[in-house]
Amino acid sequence: CGGDGFVKLWDVGESKLISNIITTAGCPINACAIQVTSESISLGERESQMSDREVNTDGKMLIVGREDGVLEGYGLHSRKQVFHHKMSDSVNSCVFLSDILCVVGCCDGSVGIMDLRKMSDLVSTIRRSKSPILSVIRKDQNTFIASTGIYISILLLKL
Repeated sequence: CGGDGFVKLWDVGESKLISNIITTAGCPINACAIQVTSESISLGERESQMSDREVNTDGKMLIVGREDGVLEGYGLHSRKQVFHHKMSDSVNSCVFLSDILCVVGCCDGSVGIMDLRKMSDLVSTIRRSKSPILSVIRKDQNTFIASTGIYISILLLKL
């Protein structure tokens, strides 16, 4: 993931590109995460032939947070976009909390929680600070830590 807006699947052993996951360049990607998701989440069907160098992409979702405030999800194996959601501000960080939930930290200090089975809207939005959320890390399935770089909040999720 990078500033050019592209996401590439790379073969480290041979130092070459396997495939482009996101090819619509233009907006910088600030954050990304990959996770095996629940079987109840449709990740799309693959249309092109798989490289013999590609391993363990089936059943995994890639989420990316962009500078323009968009959070997107892609089936890593299928290369298909499975959701597109406009957040309140630039997305600085994103992490999977479980195989059905992801947490997103934004520049306006908000933290969004999305149920990937629904994908149409956020389950919850938390705003404890006006400072940008610079990182979000998963502690366990019900707890995550959000940091502004100065302040750290440990949040227990009760849905």
